[in-house]
Amino acid sequence: MKNYEDDGPWMWVAFVPGCRLILDFIIGPRKQYVADKLVELIDKHLSDKIPLFVTDGLNFYREALLKQFGVLKEFPRTGKRGRPKKPKLVPSEDLRYAQVVKTRVNGVLEKVEKKIIFGEDIEQSEISTTLLERQNLTFRQDNNRVSRKTIGFSKVKEWLEYQMSSIARILTSVEGMED
Repeated sequence: MKNYEDDGPWMWVAFVPGCRLILDFIIGPRKQYVADKLVELIDKHLSDKIPLFVTDGLNFYREALLKQFGVLKEFPRTGKRGRPKKPKLVPSEDLRYAQVVKTRVNGVLEKVEKKIIFGEDIEQSEISTTLLERQNLTFRQDNNRVSRKTIGFSKVKEWLEYQMSSIARILTSVEGMED
């Protein structure tokens, strides 16, 4: 497994860029079960239509989206000897997912690559995490609890979740008033 710069808790945020709405968030380590939980929370907020998902290059999202929105494909028996092919989880026809993968060398951004993972009819201009990255910067500037190496850094997960939920509500209501 890849080592991250910080194995502590991460803030996983589901963000609707069109209206700058923080759909949901979860705080936890960079593990598959946390990504699964976030996608499960997102699904509760959605209507019947599945939106375009755009994330960073972390593969946990791919697996979580397949678990939540995938379809189990059964293979027919061939009549030949041996075990039959196991069923496989494949993306549903309306699942669209893309990644923005950033390559850094010695801490300097070298390349930004946009990859389409699932789906069709995804324009390159739709594949962006810019607004979410800006939101994360706003979180760090407005909330001392998520800025590392400060006196106000949250050491207790429950208090950080409480603080983030109240800030998310405030930011969402303020940005909604500007439009």
